[in-house]
Amino acid sequence: MGESCVIADEPYLLQVGPHDQVERSISLSGLVVSKLGQALLKGFVRATSSQLGAFSRSKDMYYVAAKDFNLYRATLYDSPSAELNANLGCATVVAARFEPDNVDCTHLYDPKVLPGTDIAPDDFASRAVREDSSVENILRRANICVSGPAHSVYEVRFEKSDDLTAYRLQSAGLWINSLLSTTRKNAKRGVVYTMEIAEPAADTQMRILSSAWVDIGEVQAGFEMDNPPSSSRSEWLRTPPMSSTAKSAYEVDTSVHQDVFAEIKALERSVVRDKRQLEGMRERMKTARESILAATRKEMDGLELRILRNESLLDARRAEYLDLPQLEKNYMPVSIRFGVIESRSQKRALSTLAAYLESNSSRIAGAAGAAASKMAIERSLDTDTLPEPTPEVRLDQARTDYFDALVAWRESTYDGSPGAADIERNLVLARDNFNAERTAVGIAPIQ
Repeated sequence: MGESCVIADEPYLLQVGPHDQVERSISLSGLVVSKLGQALLKGFVRATSSQLGAFSRSKDMYYVAAKDFNLYRATLYDSPSAELNANLGCATVVAARFEPDNVDCTHLYDPKVLPGTDIAPDDFASRAVREDSSVENILRRANICVSGPAHSVYEVRFEKSDDLTAYRLQSAGLWINSLLSTTRKNAKRGVVYTMEIAEPAADTQMRILSSAWVDIGEVQAGFEMDNPPSSSRSEWLRTPPMSSTAKSAYEVDTSVHQDVFAEIKALERSVVRDKRQLEGMRERMKTARESILAATRKEMDGLELRILRNESLLDARRAEYLDLPQLEKNYMPVSIRFGVIESRSQKRALSTLAAYLESNSSRIAGAAGAAASKMAIERSLDTDTLPEPTPEVRLDQARTDYFDALVAWRESTYDGSPGAADIERNLVLARDNFNAERTAVGIAPIQ
């Protein structure tokens, strides 16, 4: 699983120099990929069916053993935020017999080589040369080492909505050397690929957070689909939200980063307000009476000094943030499993899919229960009823309120504001509320 696909996004190498040397010069996004797991073929399925659930014993369904994957990642470089893991970009599902895990086959990979530099990008495919164009060879690029021909290789991209609240699966390619359910070359089978995102568990009753499927249609041995139509994709599905456990861990791990960044944002808001006020006073000075010019100039001088002071503090806080550890952290491990439904007809494949989804409905319903109850509140006709904010939302608001109050208090002490006592009381209240919310999620209070 990685940002790019192993086969669909394979880069080209460009021939340079007089001795046929090559270098990577026309590549796509960086490849970060790992083996998804061995295909559990017939005899192997029975040996592991107790671990994969009842449907691994169905003669129409075959599982690929998946591995745990961190669904969210905290990025701290520009600002502290938790985002979907960027490596959730493409999955390569290989049904084959694999070499032992300690085998390295990358040195056997035969790349696509372009013979010269005067080639238009749309002519790459026809001009590229190599001796081995098999999918097994291309898999070696990612150190996926198969023993003999692979039964099938399927690649699917994870497309995310702009707001990252939904995703769907888009086929990137399918290559079939032989079917899983028969050795007859001319036999046709209806194929559906399924995917589950589930919380890791010691048994098969893991809680499913999301389930998707892509209907491929009828295929047979020798089938290739290296340019899938846009219709070869799933429906939009809700992205599994960050779990409460993951949110709490994120808040604790990044509390220092979030505190410094919150003060940066509070200082930026103060500087923007003062600059707008200063600009407004300059405009009014053009038509102001002579009797108030002196007082206005004095107030403007105070504003300019405050802006300079806050901008200096802002530079210091930004430098302080950059000095903090900027390591990425991963959260919310999930198990991602792919299945292949292969039936004698497409009607039967879809019937098997329906039974599979029905068998998982209780686990999917359990995962969706909390979300459904929340949606019921949000859709209530009673406009006075609002959903209760989460501890993380309350903490974020308390943090913002505290640092806004802190900046205001600093300004009042510098300027000798007559309302300094009220501003200090507001700071104390904001700090007490901030500390209460910090304690609620397991973060030590500030002094």
